[in-house]
Amino acid sequence: MRLRTVTGIVLGVSVLAAIWAISGPATVGAQSGAATPPAVTQDDYQRSAEIFAMKTTAQSGPQRGEEIYYYKCSFCHNQYAQTGPGLEDLYDRPRLMTGQPVNDQTVVEKILNGTPGIMPGYRSSLTEADMADLMSYIKSDRCCFDFEEPPPNPRYRVGR
Repeated sequence: MRLRTVTGIVLGVSVLAAIWAISGPATVGAQSGAATPPAVTQDDYQRSAEIFAMKTTAQSGPQRGEEIYYYKCSFCHNQYAQTGPGLEDLYDRPRLMTGQPVNDQTVVEKILNGTPGIMPGYRSSLTEADMADLMSYIKSDRCCFDFEEPPPNPRYRVGR
């Protein structure tokens, strides 16, 4: 009889723990009338957040696209790597290496899906805003920087 009681308690606690894990503490706290946590403010001096979001040079546009290109694409798509073709003047070419025509749809599809065994797909790591910024950089006349003359560091100040 005592074994059944202990087993029942353990089973009950396990069920409650599973419900807690599924619904989360925020849901349970909200039902009990607990206050919502304050909004997180970004510290302007916390550079790691800007680096993680790839927003150290600009908040959006081709300048931010250049930063995304630097972090995600330039390792393979540069003048020294043998792994990927250069992307400068990409839209002046008639076809991609896969034979598909060069247009926004095929380029975005290639970036998101990658190529099996060659190029990784960035579907889960780039947002729509990231893709828009990256595409605006690739289509610009500034694409793609040369490793001999990388883009300047926007936080560098001469004479400080």
